[in-house]
Amino acid sequence: MAVPKKVAQGRAISYQRVSTQGQAEEGKNSFGRQQEAFDAWCAANPEHPPLETYRVARSGADAGRFDWLLTGLQRGDYFRGDVLVVESINRFSREEMTAALSALFEIWNAGIRTAFCEFQGGIVLDEPYFNKNAYLIHGLAGQIDSARKLYEDRKYWSSDNVTKNHKAIYEGRLTAPECWFKQRQPGKRALYPFWLDFDPELNKSRGGFNLNDAGKKFIQRMFQLALKDGQHVVAQKLNEEGFRNSDGRPYDGTTIGNLLKDKKVMGWWWPTKQIKDPKTRKRKNVQVGPVKKDVFFFRL
Repeated sequence: MAVPKKVAQGRAISYQRVSTQGQAEEGKNSFGRQQEAFDAWCAANPEHPPLETYRVARSGADAGRFDWLLTGLQRGDYFRGDVLVVESINRFSREEMTAALSALFEIWNAGIRTAFCEFQGGIVLDEPYFNKNAYLIHGLAGQIDSARKLYEDRKYWSSDNVTKNHKAIYEGRLTAPECWFKQRQPGKRALYPFWLDFDPELNKSRGGFNLNDAGKKFIQRMFQLALKDGQHVVAQKLNEEGFRNSDGRPYDGTTIGNLLKDKKVMGWWWPTKQIKDPKTRKRKNVQVGPVKKDVFFFRL
């Protein structure tokens, strides 16, 4: 509160949220990461001096989460033009699309601007800026959708089917000790597609994937050929051009057909569990949790 109230435009207010009181007491690292994100944002935007930090243990799907802000604005604690700074869309809301956007528009209509540290480099958003840059709705909607799916996924995490490994992936903690994604090792099978390489430094050291050179060439060429040829012809042409699978063998049409339909190419991942078919006695993988659409995401 060292910033005088006469600084009427652009003071930064940090909104930090965890879901439960237990997380607030035990998960100090979560608040710590959010505070670090706020400090870094203020350092990068010195025209917006830090005013205060508001911390709360509350579900991101609850309505009325920002009553304190709107009430404070009416009292004169905050001014029109101040900036609500949040680490991510996920911290701001886990509501369904229309409710999340309504909360955002309500804040803008009241005169408070917003900035999300992990969205578009933390740019300051308000209604006029948003109207002039309407393309932002695509990225914003995508992150709101991901935050909502994360909220819905938690319903599955109490079941025995969804393991600690799965939970770490759902939460984007790909470098967590319990997560099975590791950098490729010679002679060992990696538990992610061959066209990707795992990089533990991505996403603020939470881990992520890069498209490797060989994978990029293969994926691009396979889909290019598939625009006019069937899977068997595509396999033949890929083999003629020198492409080989991870075992060094030529491709066959069935493999190419499966790859063309593989949702991992779109970045999708979902947890599976092996079960035994009571009739055939053979084991097969069965999906045991919802799809997370951004695990293997990459851009060509």
